[in-house]
This record gives sequence, C-alpha cells and structure tokens, in this order.
Amino acid sequence: MVVGVASESETKPKMESFISEKGIKYPIALDGKAISAYGVSGIPDAVLVGADGKVIWTGHPSGLKETQIEASLQNVTFIPPLPANLAKFNALLRAKKFGKAYLDLKKAVGEKKAPQAEAGATIAALETRMKSLLAEGEKARGEGDFYTVGKNLNQLKAQFAGTEESRKAADILKEVEKDQKARDQLKAVETLEKLERAMESRAFGEAYKGYKSLAKKFPGTKIEKIGSEHIATIEKQKLLSYRPTCPACKKDGRTCAQHRS
Repeated sequence: MVVGVASESETKPKMESFISEKGIKYPIALDGKAISAYGVSGIPDAVLVGADGKVIWTGHPSGLKETQIEASLQNVTFIPPLPANLAKFNALLRAKKFGKAYLDLKKAVGEKKAPQAEAGATIAALETRMKSLLAEGEKARGEGDFYTVGKNLNQLKAQFAGTEESRKAADILKEVEKDQKARDQLKAVETLEKLERAMESRAFGEAYKGYKSLAKKFPGTKIEKIGSEHIATIEKQKLLSYRPTCPACKKDGRTCAQHRS
C-alpha cells in the first residue's frame, strides 16, 4: 500500500487541488510528525515499511529497487480476518499457523460449526496463497532461482503444515537439495534472513560483511542482487558509522547527521 505524507503546513484544500491536478490515486496524509519521525530531510523522500511496522529502507524514490519491495512482501500473507464468533481461528492466523487454520476451518464448515458465508473468503485466500507459493516456487526452480525456491517453499512447508501443498513443497525441497549448487543457495536464504535480523538489531558491520560475502559467492543470482542492494544502502546511508552509544543514532535507528558527516 502506498501512502503519501505532506507537511502539516499544507492546507487540506491545497492538497485536494494538487491530488486532483496530478491524478493521484493513493491517499495522502497531512502529518508533520510522521515526516520528523522517519527522518525525512528532503523532497521527494521514500520509506519502505515492512508488515511488522519496521523501516526496511529509506532514501530517494529512484533508489528503491523492485527486488527490495518483493523481498519485503515475501512473508506477507493477506488473509481476511474472521468475525468474533470465529475468534479461535483468528488466533491461529495471527500465529501464522495457516495450515491448521485452513484445515480446522474447512472441517468446521463441513460440520456446520462455522457458516460458509463467514468463512468462505478466508478459506479461499488461504488456498490462493498456498497455490501461489507453490507455483512461484516451481517456476523459480525451472529458472534456477533457488533463492525464491527456498523462500517460497520453506514458507509453505512451515506455515501451511498439514496441507497437501505443504507436503509437495517438502518433496520438492528434498529433491532440489540433492544438487550441491542448489543446496548452497538454499542455505544462503537462511543466511540472508540472519543478516536481516542483524540489520534490525543495528549490527550494520556484521550485516555488511555478510552481504559482501554472499554477493561474491553467488554471482549472477538473485542472492547477489539482494546482497549488492543492501551493501549500497549501508554505504549510502553511512550505516557503518552508526554509534550505538550515541543518543541521536539510537533514537533514529540509523546514523545521525553528526556521524554521517
């Protein structure tokens, strides 16, 4: 979802006129506090926020790569929530136990314990997500993109455990892992996830070294592309100069203006 943010100094009528003139389709908020909170220093400026509310990337919009957006959506599953009378299934969805939620919900509908009218959309969304992960994983396997194979099929295997699609994903992964090259790339997916956690914990030096190693080891792959983009972001934002003992750096979660200079 795209949301534009304008300074509080801009009036509502002025922004409405601007939106109409430019044909903007996405919502625009008037919120000066948001601009300050995200450390916006120039216009235009973009912020990529993950499904967990954490900032993944900031900078000029032209610098945001499609692969970064794709990576941020890898673990996002858009599942319609259920009404309050089916709260126990919502708890499973929040815990990302999608396979159990799907199987239990289908069983409840079959036994007339849950109305089809209320559960149908959620069941359909879960089925769509399973089929999408499996199809994209199989397609990536044929293209030699084992990064996507690992991301998609491991997610399907873990989050949709108990389903036929999950079993298929496990079988494909077992077959793919027989090839050393593919196995190395599948392992690199786990390394990328660890490096993401390092970035989140502000261990930028560790992350930088890890991305450098992966980019060198897997030339010509999506793994190299993702690693190179992270390296560029770390260098551009001077994150290696981040000081965990600096109150300003710690507050912003990135290198403050003083240590960027």
